[in-house]
Amino acid sequence: MSITTRFKCSWAHFEITSNCNLACVYCAVSQPWYQGTNLDEDRARAVSDWLLKNNVPNININGHGETTIVKGWTKIIKPLLASSARCHIITNAAKSFSQEELETLSKLNSITISCDTFDAALYASLRRKSQLRNVLDAIAKIRDAARRLSRKPPKFILSCVLGAENSPSLEEFILNARCMDIRSIQLCSLTEYPFPPDTDFKLNPLSTLSKPELTRLNNILATYSAIEDGFLNIHPGILTEIQDSLAC
Repeated sequence: MSITTRFKCSWAHFEITSNCNLACVYCAVSQPWYQGTNLDEDRARAVSDWLLKNNVPNININGHGETTIVKGWTKIIKPLLASSARCHIITNAAKSFSQEELETLSKLNSITISCDTFDAALYASLRRKSQLRNVLDAIAKIRDAARRLSRKPPKFILSCVLGAENSPSLEEFILNARCMDIRSIQLCSLTEYPFPPDTDFKLNPLSTLSKPELTRLNNILATYSAIEDGFLNIHPGILTEIQDSLAC
């Protein structure tokens, strides 16, 4: 007996590239073995057509790489933005966007920006090849583009990889994000890779913090998780790492 299962795809990740314009110290992109690739134009068009044909309601125009560094990326996603689908993107917002790119970004339902701190010096050390001011400038310009198009601006989300070096400034990061009308913060667990060969800076795991530092961090996470439901989204691995380290 053969069984055919029919299902409806409710979410899709459309990875146009796995290349990136940054070399964050904690990312696989910084490893000597990493090689990114771009989706060729014909295949990208075929993926877009499939998503439209199947009426996928939520489309994340991102995989591992930085979508906005691909030549003609705005043209590739234009049909998706013209559809009824809710389109989202994850970006490092590190480049200087053209007016066309800003207007395209302003039409998205949400924009998740990978940003680990509002300490400019620490940001530069972690992210490399970018400055914090680029991120802040991009948010302001995208919102301005939405206003000029008489559109509701996208929801902004921050994605933060949490480690020992940026955890002391986490509370300041949270408070600044709330002041900037950021919709939510995603705290991501650190994946450890070998030390990048071209830097002397590393993001270390939370387990390297002292017990007083871990206790303070644990209290901050508990406090701001309770203040507003859904604002602070914490990867379970972070809480497990803190609890295991405190139990030692």
